[in-house]
Amino acid sequence: MRCSLCYAWQDLHFLKERGVCVRIELLTPFWYWIILAIVFAVGEVFTAGFFLLWFGVGAAIAAVVSLTFSQLWLQIVAFLSTSFILVIFSRQIVSKTYRKPPKQISVDSVIGKEGVVTKDIGTGEEAGKIKVESWTWRATSKNGEPIKRGEIAKVLKVEGTKVIVEKVKEKEGKEMSEE
Repeated sequence: MRCSLCYAWQDLHFLKERGVCVRIELLTPFWYWIILAIVFAVGEVFTAGFFLLWFGVGAAIAAVVSLTFSQLWLQIVAFLSTSFILVIFSRQIVSKTYRKPPKQISVDSVIGKEGVVTKDIGTGEEAGKIKVESWTWRATSKNGEPIKRGEIAKVLKVEGTKVIVEKVKEKEGKEMSEE
């Protein structure tokens, strides 16, 4: 049922005093935008990448705009433009900040270095594996002799993506572990 004084819905009225309707709208556009900002902020907690956060900021800006301008289209423009500008700029800043140049390695730099065998070498047709510094290589032994996992081997040469290794004698292996 509508009010006879202001034609608003009766349940929106707070009180009628001296023929003037005073009503309180609990959910003005401001509060819709604030609720949306909170939803985006909570959503950001459950996602990664700082994506929803910027839409939350955009909704907060739209809430401030709604206090000044009642036109919904201005609020939406403020929300979308703020959100997309923040998303674009944050992506550029994050990509510049966290972009690491790939670590380059010269293939010949591993020749002569020793590493730990991580997968048995020379025990089957499949190549074994050896870890030299921070790199893991496919490996075969020089003369087909088996080298067990955990033993130390020395890289003799590189053939494509595979290294040829030989087992380090026990004395040398013990000296290395003492250092």
